[in-house]
Amino acid sequence: MEHDEERTKVAIAEDHEILRQGLKALLCDQSNLEIIFDVGDGIELIEKIKVNPVDVLILDLNMPKMNGDLCMPVLLELYPKLKIVILSAFSSESIMNELLKLGATCFLPKHFDFSILLDAIVSVHKNGFYSEKESEKEKRKNLELEMNENFTPRELDILKLLCEEKTSKEIAETLFISHRTVEGHKLRIIEKTKATSTSGIIIFALRNGYFR
Repeated sequence: MEHDEERTKVAIAEDHEILRQGLKALLCDQSNLEIIFDVGDGIELIEKIKVNPVDVLILDLNMPKMNGDLCMPVLLELYPKLKIVILSAFSSESIMNELLKLGATCFLPKHFDFSILLDAIVSVHKNGFYSEKESEKEKRKNLELEMNENFTPRELDILKLLCEEKTSKEIAETLFISHRTVEGHKLRIIEKTKATSTSGIIIFALRNGYFR
């Protein structure tokens, strides 16, 4: 695989549409990265990467048609030098170790801080591995503590559900509150995040480590 000396070629495989587009929007702002493609399922990923080889793949584990763990052996057979950054809601040590055995370069839980993802992409491309620094671990812990200070528990519930692409009606039904109450909380979340839309809220959540 040929490498662009100035820009790292990146692909995103994530079935969660809002998360995928949010990641793409944030990564596109990075002058040292080039987003080659993004896909929502494993079969499309394999077909796309055959004609659009990349340096680093951001890979979700749970995808339709073909899960990330099943994709990895196929991808690495095609491109042994491909670096794979796994994103998953599951972060147990046993799962991480199994994924590393399958060929993943590094593993990040989905409640990552965006700066950590950037560091991981650069590190795996340059060095072939990524190890979270103690300062980053401390930063992540501090972010988790700050969540309860910046948002009320109910706002955090709604923020999480918005990240799961739930509509106001679905949020109201899930939390057993009125649609009007949901809209009121959304307005306060918008004020706190300085977003102008639900997509803006998702990007805020990604950038600041609130995504769950």
